[in-house]
Amino acid sequence: MYKLNLTTNHALSLLGLINYDNAATIVTPLTLDEVSLEHIGFTPEDRAIVKVAKKSYTVDSVEVNYTKLNLGDFVVMDGSGEDQGDFAWYKPDEWDDETHPALAVEAFKVAAIRAGIDPDAAFQGGITATRTFDAEANRYFLNFAVSSYVWHEAVSFPMPKHFSEVVTVQDLNGFYFEPIAAEAVVE
Repeated sequence: MYKLNLTTNHALSLLGLINYDNAATIVTPLTLDEVSLEHIGFTPEDRAIVKVAKKSYTVDSVEVNYTKLNLGDFVVMDGSGEDQGDFAWYKPDEWDDETHPALAVEAFKVAAIRAGIDPDAAFQGGITATRTFDAEANRYFLNFAVSSYVWHEAVSFPMPKHFSEVVTVQDLNGFYFEPIAAEAVVE
């Protein structure tokens, strides 16, 4: 079984998997100098499809398919605790689409490093962050999109809740008082 090194360039990791699984037929391991990789899509079973072509003769190519890893199984972004952990930079009522996605990406990189993943090698196509509200869960989620031959392209993490997402019942029942006779009070 091929053992993934989480600090290796994602394209080299895929090439390592190709070389490993084809060790019986590949005499000299393939390199990125000799071949190009192009993501084609996914099979109905959600396996990635990548075209591997010889750079010297691009019509000589094969399509390989394989299972990508889910980032959420490795990277954890925790917003609990008084300091809000990985979300210390986040103030729910002050979200700014111009500045906060960059802060989110930096926090995600820290979480990836904590999981043993080198984000610069694993996500060479970049990382983007967006925030979406899930009405059913009644909370915001931070969504990351990455470009990688190893990792699935998207992962989401629940964000710390707004106060209004914690106190959801705002039409309170109110107080009721039923007077009782003085003799009913036991001393």
